[in-house]
Amino acid sequence: MKILQIIDSLTWGGAQKMVIHLTQTFCPLGMEITVINLREPPNPEVKRLLESAGARVYTFPFPKLFSPASFWGILKFLRGERFDLIQAYLAYANIVGSLAGRLNGIPVIGSLRGIGETPEGYSRKRELLDNLALRYGCKRVLANGYIVAEFGHKRLGNIHIDIIPNVVSAAPALPPEERQRLREELVGDASRPLILSVGRMDYRKGFPDLLRGFAEVRASHPTVALVIAGGGDMFDEISSLKRELDLDGSVYLLGARDDVPRLLASADLYINSSNSEGMPVSVLEAMAAGLPVIATTVGDTPYVVQPGSGLLIPPEQPKEIAAALNRLLNSPAERDELGNAAREHIRKNHSLSAWRAQMLELYAQAAPSKRHLIEQYQRK
Repeated sequence: MKILQIIDSLTWGGAQKMVIHLTQTFCPLGMEITVINLREPPNPEVKRLLESAGARVYTFPFPKLFSPASFWGILKFLRGERFDLIQAYLAYANIVGSLAGRLNGIPVIGSLRGIGETPEGYSRKRELLDNLALRYGCKRVLANGYIVAEFGHKRLGNIHIDIIPNVVSAAPALPPEERQRLREELVGDASRPLILSVGRMDYRKGFPDLLRGFAEVRASHPTVALVIAGGGDMFDEISSLKRELDLDGSVYLLGARDDVPRLLASADLYINSSNSEGMPVSVLEAMAAGLPVIATTVGDTPYVVQPGSGLLIPPEQPKEIAAALNRLLNSPAERDELGNAAREHIRKNHSLSAWRAQMLELYAQAAPSKRHLIEQYQRK
């Protein structure tokens, strides 16, 4: 069975990680996976992971949504490849993939992966086309969380939306010596309490709130270190705020990283300060690594961070961030309890085997003529 995955970009992010998981899961079953990237050249590590798992990776650049040469290239590519199914991730991919699929008679699975745009990134035209693509151009629509699906119904009306939450794999723990070396590399002294946050630096991630809250924490925990991994449009703004709050030597901005599992294994606790979120892959990964998590009550986060497996706080409240951080920094025993409960919650509710079964059934419903092949994959 030949599957085409189309995605807006192959930078590091939650959607991209799901494409990697899918490739690593389904290529060994015998599926042929091809990935089309619609923006800038892919991140080299993302491309390497996809290709090493067995996928072919191509870029058809769409510097703007209406890029006729690239769209014509995709149409020609599809006509030569005879794909059985297209799965699209994010808005550009939904629009381009649904139209190209329709013109080639290929069923398309569209996606809902968030609950809104940033103010600076909002485009009414793109939203309208995305809604039309999902409602009329896709055989199925997949949401990666329950709140995401609720938001989708507000946009799309009374259509069926399949809900399959994101999956994560637990990264192996670092050997003690390597963990200590990495902590020294990150913050200078391996004995310092190390707080980690991962995410693209844009409006939705709430990093200004995190820095303001952390500034209050440092008064009672002068040796604590906050490490933030992620690039993005707000990197310079966050760097300036760090200097303004006199946090040099306490806050470390790493930029984009391709070794997040190692960073998680080096940390003492994890915080997600988002003010808008879908199903947060970074929180799932932190919980799978056994870290105690502090997260804001946005999107599907409350479905993930259950009572006893982490602390939930309201968004855009630096004082709540400070209170939660102080609470866990003052209580190593509670950190251990929350981390162990978080790991167990992910094991039970976001396992690879359950996700695989759900995805294969979705594929069978979207491409019923291929059910006999999919049933063979289900038995492997």
